Amino acid sequence: MNRSKRGMALDLRHPDGKALLLQLLEGADVLVENFKPGTLEKWG
Repeated sequence: MNRSKRGMALDLRHPDGKALLLQLLEGADVLVENFKPGTLEKWG
């Protein structure tokens, strides 16, 4: 089920983590996150 998939962890409280996430999302088809609703919006 998870063949050919990759996972990673980023510290989104750190500016480098946010920058890397935005860079990765440019070529992503799917983003799976496990925060409470509204957390990503709160972090910007």
